[in-house]
Amino acid sequence: MRRHYIDNLRWLILLILIPYHTAMAWNTWGEPNYIFFEGSRAISSIVVFFSPFFMPILFVLAGMSTKLALGKRTGREYLIERVRKLIVPLVFGTIVLMPVMTYIADRFNYSYKGGFLEHYAVFFTKYTDLTGADGGFSFGQFWFLLYLFVVSAVCLGLIKLLKKSSKNRQERYLFGRLSLWEFLCRCSANCCR
Repeated sequence: MRRHYIDNLRWLILLILIPYHTAMAWNTWGEPNYIFFEGSRAISSIVVFFSPFFMPILFVLAGMSTKLALGKRTGREYLIERVRKLIVPLVFGTIVLMPVMTYIADRFNYSYKGGFLEHYAVFFTKYTDLTGADGGFSFGQFWFLLYLFVVSAVCLGLIKLLKKSSKNRQERYLFGRLSLWEFLCRCSANCCR
């Protein structure tokens, strides 16, 4: 059954991320950005205030969604769905949208004089710090999709390993109600045998 509060929290956070990322153009700590204006403490405080909350909340919501999804899908179906929902947008965003953003950054921050098509080649050949603020290759804001896919795949493997290692139905029943700490302890205990 779909949990609408998870979807509502997710879209609300994603909407707030728009002014959050926009505020990065005025950051006072000198972090590179696609476009940078004179630093503003008032605007930077938006970033400072929300930074500790956004990504942890989004990862928790992804975990809750994963638990619900694995209740209805096999591991294989889940992984195929993750590729479709995470890797396809990651590849599209990296190939189509990020070159535009890094082109703007290169023109704004480093006075790049070449055209966009020339820069498109630069994007795929210049590897620096992966921020994209220097015009080089970057996943940009799509990094979250990459991380989420890796975490999903690793956790799916751990869940399969834990389910295989459980010896009776009681342990399988308890698996769905373990805390993260208990889960990690069981995994390490099973691996050390």
